[in-house]
Amino acid sequence: MDKYVIYPEKATPPLLEERYWGVWFILVVNSINYYLTYSRISFDAYFLATYAIDTLQGLITWYACRWVIFSLDRYIAYEQHFFKRLIVQLLLTTVVAISLITGLTVLTNVLFSNEPIPSGFFTYNLVIFFIWVIVLNGIYISYHYINLYKKVKETPPIAPAAAPTTEPTLTCRVGRQKVIIPYSQVSSVCISEDVVLVQDRQGKTSYIDKSIQELEQLFDGKLYRANRQYLISKENVASYSALEYGKLQLNLNHPVNGQSSIIISRTKAADFKRWLS
Repeated sequence: MDKYVIYPEKATPPLLEERYWGVWFILVVNSINYYLTYSRISFDAYFLATYAIDTLQGLITWYACRWVIFSLDRYIAYEQHFFKRLIVQLLLTTVVAISLITGLTVLTNVLFSNEPIPSGFFTYNLVIFFIWVIVLNGIYISYHYINLYKKVKETPPIAPAAAPTTEPTLTCRVGRQKVIIPYSQVSSVCISEDVVLVQDRQGKTSYIDKSIQELEQLFDGKLYRANRQYLISKENVASYSALEYGKLQLNLNHPVNGQSSIIISRTKAADFKRWLS
């Protein structure tokens, strides 16, 4: 569960939530495509049938592409390899969208028509669909960045430590307020969209103007570099289990940036076990 605490705000109307975007987007797209595809439009039974079928095909395609995009979040994070993620996401969503649209169109034609599919569908129409796939990707990339911005901006201020301490501390920030965190209270560190986030043992998150490499050196082995994105303390390790190809799945006591588990690569598995023991 995400540990970011957000100030109360006006709730988003249910029909404007992200999971319903596909309905509104497809209605708009289908209306535009219908205008571009059909030379003569009459508001009759044929119009209602074709519009309904096109809308259903569009919704199936939208939610299939949505599943692809959210699934990629587990394998290629934007903050780690943005251009690689962009290329893979665009290729996969294009293949999924074009395959579904083509297959559903052929199936519909077999079931409800004796006429062959117009040749223009495989040229003109598919180009239009590809343009809409690019628009869909732009919407979800923007959605990702907006959510990340809200997480950092809307985290409420955390009161600085009341009593002075002789142990080393980190000077972090929440908004414009400085937060002093003793080394012993640091649970995890992660990098998200080039922002280095520090999470304490209470699950509170702030950000720091240091690189994750600098923090790794400062803690000198007290935090383990699980991968290029995460530094983890022993106190935040709940358990780990073996995966295929020698990898480890590390389960956390406090989720980091919304992740309750992270993967340790095969090459680091043995080193991690030695560090944890």
